[in-house]
Amino acid sequence: MMPKKINRVVTTAQGTFEGIPQGNPAFTVFKGVPYAKPPVGEWRFRHAQPAEPFEGVRKCDTFPPIAVQNVERDSGCYNKEFFPAVVPMSEDCLYLNIWTPSTEAAAKLPVMLWIHGGGYTAGYGYEMEMDGEAFSRRGVILVTMTYRLGALGFMAHPELSRRCPHGVSGNMAVSDCVEALRWIQKNISAFGGDPSNVTVFGQSAGGAMTQAMLASPATDGLFKHAIVQSAGGISTLGPETTMKDMEDIGTLICEKMGKTIDELIEMDAYELTVGAEKVMFENRMFMRMVPCVDNMLLNGAPGAVIAAGKHHNVDIMTGSVGGDGGLFSRSNDPEVQRAVSMVTPRAWAKAETLNGRKPLHIYYFDRKLPGGDGVEGFKDTAFHSSELWYVFGTLSRCWRSTDPGFEAGDYILSERMTSYWANFAKTGDPNGEGLPEWQSYTSEHPMTMHFNEKTVAAEDMSGDKVVEDMANEAVKEALGK
Repeated sequence: MMPKKINRVVTTAQGTFEGIPQGNPAFTVFKGVPYAKPPVGEWRFRHAQPAEPFEGVRKCDTFPPIAVQNVERDSGCYNKEFFPAVVPMSEDCLYLNIWTPSTEAAAKLPVMLWIHGGGYTAGYGYEMEMDGEAFSRRGVILVTMTYRLGALGFMAHPELSRRCPHGVSGNMAVSDCVEALRWIQKNISAFGGDPSNVTVFGQSAGGAMTQAMLASPATDGLFKHAIVQSAGGISTLGPETTMKDMEDIGTLICEKMGKTIDELIEMDAYELTVGAEKVMFENRMFMRMVPCVDNMLLNGAPGAVIAAGKHHNVDIMTGSVGGDGGLFSRSNDPEVQRAVSMVTPRAWAKAETLNGRKPLHIYYFDRKLPGGDGVEGFKDTAFHSSELWYVFGTLSRCWRSTDPGFEAGDYILSERMTSYWANFAKTGDPNGEGLPEWQSYTSEHPMTMHFNEKTVAAEDMSGDKVVEDMANEAVKEALGK
C-alpha cells in the first residue's frame, strides 16, 4: 500500500500557508504564521490589530523572530535550561507556530494555545522544551505564540491614552493574546482544528496571562478550557495595578530617559527596552511591567475577578511545582516553601467551590530533576518551570537526558502528564484510558494530583494543616471575609 500523501498547504481568509514535516513526517508544523499587524512605527504602544491578507503562498518553514528582550541580563540557570543560544529578535514578532496531526478541516481537532512565561520580560514560543509532536500523537493541535514584552508590551502614558480612541494605554501584550485567540477562531479550521474547542494554557507569567484571558470581557466565547501552571491563582504579588499606576511609570520612564512619547516611538526597540528596564531597576520597580486594569480589556485584577467568581465559566486545571515557593516566599525553610507552593491551586479550588463554579482539577509537581540544583535556592525540590519538559514530552532535548540521565520513571511521568493535558484539551477532563484517576477538587473530596518520578496519584492533602490553614486564609482575604 502506498503511503498517504500529506497535505501541507492550507488556505484561509488571510492567505495560503505551506507547512513542513514535523519530526514525525506524518504531522505538519507551520512556523511563523502572522496573527496580527506588525506593531512597528506608529503602531508601537498600540493594541494588536488583525493581520493583513496577502497573496501567493507563504512558506512557513522558519521560526519567527522572538519579542525584543534584554539578552544582556543574566538569567542564570534558565539560560542553560531553556535559552542556550541567542535567537533573532524583532519588534515585528506577532506570530504563531502551529503543530497539527491533520490539515483536514473535517478533523475538528482540539486546539491548545500556549502562552510562554518569563516574567513578562523574557521568553518565546519555541524554547528548547516546547514542541508539538507529543500533542500531535494524541490528536491535539498545539499553537504557540509570541507576544510583546517589557515596555513594548505594557507601558502606558497619559499622552498615549489621549491618542487612543478608547482613552486607554498599556496592556498591549494582553491585546496580543486576545488577537491570537480571535485569529484561531477565524482560521484554525483550515489547519484541522475545531474553533469551538480551544484551550488556553500557560506557565508563570504565561499562566498569569491565561488568568487575564479568563477575566477579560474581550475573550468571552473564544475558548472552552484553561490550564494555569505556576501562576497567581486568586492571590496577587502586590496591590491591583491600575492604568494610572502604569501611566505614572511611563511618565517616569520618559523623564529619566529624557524622551518624549514621539521620541520613544522612534527609538531603536532594543535600546528602548533596555533603557526602560534600567529606569525601573534603579527605582526599585521590580516586576512592574504587567497587565493593568484599564476597564476595557480588564475590568479588575484577574485574581480578584476569579476570586469573585466573575471569570468565564470554562473548565480549569491548575497547579504548581515545589520550587514555586522559593520565588514567592521569603522563608528559607523547605517546609514553608513547600506549603507556599501548594497553597495557590488549593485556595483557587476552594474559592470555586464557595462560588458554586465548576470544580477544578489541581496538581502538585515535585520531581527534583537529575543533574544539579538548577537554580540557587531550589536544592530540595523541583525548580520553577521544570515541569515543562514533562508536559511537552521533550525530556530528550534537555541536557539532563545524558548528564546524568533521566530515569525510566521520568519518561513514564512525562507520557502521563502529556496525556492528561491532551485529554483535558479534548473534553475538559484530564482522565483517560490507562491513566491513574485524577479526581477533581470538591469540598467532600479535596484531591490534589501528585506528580513525581515515583508517584502519579490523586491524594487528599487536606490533612496538611499548614497548607490548609494558609489556603483558608488566602480565600478569606481574596473574598474579603
